[in-house]
Amino acid sequence: MQSNFFIIGLIFIITTSPITNQAVGGEKVNNIILLIGDGMGFEQLRLASYVEYGIENGLFMQSAEFISSSISTASSNDEVTDSAASATAFASGIKTKNKYLGMDPEGNSVQTILEYAETLGKDSGLITNMPFYHATPAAFASHTNSRTNYADIREGIFAANIEIIMGGGSGFLPSDTALVDLGYTKALTKTELLSVTSTKIAGIFSSTEFSYEADIDLENEVRLIDMVSVTLDLMSQSTNGYFTMIEAGLIDFTGHDRDVPKNALETIHFDESIKLVHEWVETNSNTLVIIVADHETGHLRIDDVDDLDSQLPSDASTEEAKRQIRLTRANQINATMPTSSHSGVNVPFIAFGAGVDKYIDTSCEYNNAHIFGIMKNALDGTPPTSCPEEIPGYPNYPTVDHSSESSTSSSSNDSPFPIYPFMIALIPVLKLVKNRKYLI
Repeated sequence: MQSNFFIIGLIFIITTSPITNQAVGGEKVNNIILLIGDGMGFEQLRLASYVEYGIENGLFMQSAEFISSSISTASSNDEVTDSAASATAFASGIKTKNKYLGMDPEGNSVQTILEYAETLGKDSGLITNMPFYHATPAAFASHTNSRTNYADIREGIFAANIEIIMGGGSGFLPSDTALVDLGYTKALTKTELLSVTSTKIAGIFSSTEFSYEADIDLENEVRLIDMVSVTLDLMSQSTNGYFTMIEAGLIDFTGHDRDVPKNALETIHFDESIKLVHEWVETNSNTLVIIVADHETGHLRIDDVDDLDSQLPSDASTEEAKRQIRLTRANQINATMPTSSHSGVNVPFIAFGAGVDKYIDTSCEYNNAHIFGIMKNALDGTPPTSCPEEIPGYPNYPTVDHSSESSTSSSSNDSPFPIYPFMIALIPVLKLVKNRKYLI
């Protein structure tokens, strides 16, 4: 009898834990695509729009039909976040310290939205034009107290059984034997990328970050939009649904370089990739798309656009001609980046697709940590009934005593979605069940 009570109690604990997939009050979305413009503030949008269209709100992502708001981005220990802390906020709903990945400020691992989606049997993808182990993608699949722990990050990413991994960083790619054992097809060139037939791909196309759009070999080098196109094709083949993160990381790097013209071209290219995603969503309607920035870089300021001429990139017939017009127009704008550092200004938060009106309320005040809750609600089919609770960052981040807690789990009191050790342990098992061919 006692053993029966134990079993009943265990079933109760598991079925009432936060990983439940019960839908209440709404339809679950099948796919979530999170697009992150690293370093992209509102002024970067204005700059790119002036260059491409001659007006300040002409970008595709600025379309009036989309939900558009802003988010604050302070980390737990600084009013100016870095990419690691901000991406961790997006991924887990946790405000953490700068340089931390997939951990709360006390060093406890927290479950990410990618890991949560996998417990639901979904496929996943991490796509970036930065090294695949860079801070933003790393925050979704690794857990470490330093964004430069590249060996640990690589191990976490490839242990997560992610279907699509694309970016730079060829020097940190596992061996060919290891990739085969993990089920990956490797792609290292544009030709290999565009001819891929496998649904599980490790595409690594540069030793570090990609070339800037201002300099890239348009014919032979892989661009962000190429990876997005192939990713969408692979997502179309999935019957499980997807969580996919796509990062435009070079907006940030051109900001650190204080290079206004190159910054404009990176934002324009990101916008073109977003347009491609939107076209895909039109025929894959059960998809929620969220566009955010992790922070702004460069403190960009546009003083005037009085010297802009009338020739637009759309007047040109080739990609190279369009690029040259963009560079010319960007140099005609009186704009400066006073510093090479991040700023603490609010950044764009844009959304379209399935459930956008159910899961996002523009009358609410959001910060980067709230994005996790929006995505989780959409996966669960549980629309909120009120604005989310405040998740404070610096200088108001609460100091919590975790001395009595396990070092491997986070407090259920300060985490909107606490992680338990058995959750992470179950992820590989659930993925194996999903991919039945590996059970032969």
